Amino acid sequence: MSTYGTMASPTAEPTGAGAGADSKPDAAHAMDKARDAFAAGDLEASAAAHRAKAGIVSSPEQHGGAGSDYIKSIVFGGLDGIITSYAVVASVGGANLPLTVTLITGIAKLLGDGLAMGIGDAISEGAEHSFIRGERAREKW
Repeated sequence: MSTYGTMASPTAEPTGAGAGADSKPDAAHAMDKARDAFAAGDLEASAAAHRAKAGIVSSPEQHGGAGSDYIKSIVFGGLDGIITSYAVVASVGGANLPLTVTLITGIAKLLGDGLAMGIGDAISEGAEHSFIRGERAREKW
């Protein structure tokens, strides 16, 4: 059994290096089916032909959960916010400024950093999605 799907039955003829001469027509037939699907522009038939050639019957694959889209942003933003906020508050506190100045500076830093991180993440996500759309368009037939 494969990580990406169920392998073909063990009674099927072997394919690939080391396979017997009888398996070559099966591989050639799978390639012909893939070429025909490509010529017809049929994505599903092409994918099925390639899966059959690889011996994969199905390919169920699930990714992440509801929060998996945000975990990168939460971790990166949290670490950046903790480190830079501490640096600002420590430097203001080290300068022996009044407590109100230290608190105001810390709060301003948190608000400004939150806004900057949010805008930066939105721009980054937009660029990533644009790249993915471009790659999909490039790989389309």
